Amino acid sequence: MVKIKRIFSSPGGRRTILLDSGEKLSWPARVITEAGVNEADKYVSGELLDLLRTTAVELFPRVAREYLGRYEQSVRRFLEHFTRKGYPADLVRSELDSLQQEGYLDDHRYAREFVEYRLRSSCRGKKLLQAELQKRGIEADLARAVVEQRLDLSTELRLARRYLEKNSHLTRNKLARRLSGRGFSTAVVRDILEEQGD
Repeated sequence: MVKIKRIFSSPGGRRTILLDSGEKLSWPARVITEAGVNEADKYVSGELLDLLRTTAVELFPRVAREYLGRYEQSVRRFLEHFTRKGYPADLVRSELDSLQQEGYLDDHRYAREFVEYRLRSSCRGKKLLQAELQKRGIEADLARAVVEQRLDLSTELRLARRYLEKNSHLTRNKLARRLSGRGFSTAVVRDILEEQGD
């Protein structure tokens, strides 16, 4: 028989259950609440873990869909988010197929929407957009394909010119460094510098 000595908040939306045996169990706060687990409750050994696991299995599909209804995510980011919150990794992975079939998770759509948003909100070149997609969990080949599809040379030049208009006070060297840092190719940087020199 084990007794819950204390339940306390932990980082990332988790709660930690401290048992009288000294063992600590870390689970999502929502799972503990839904399971009705409270301090001073007593459980037969293993019963508490079974209760938490069963509650997580019942709760997770709804929680995942609520989350993805609010936030578009890549598959990798989705996995990281929920495992960091304390859901068992095997449970999170087991829900992936149905989430993808239902259209909640789609890396290609996420990448397209991310690139469109970035192109509207800031001046960035291909290299930086690809790096940002990869940082967000999109595989390199998919990131490259989506960026190539959306950003041809003329679009990249237009974005670089827009950046130049906002930063016309910069010296040629500083402009070249800034454009390179924003992911523009050497050819685009060279063309912009030649245009500026005219």
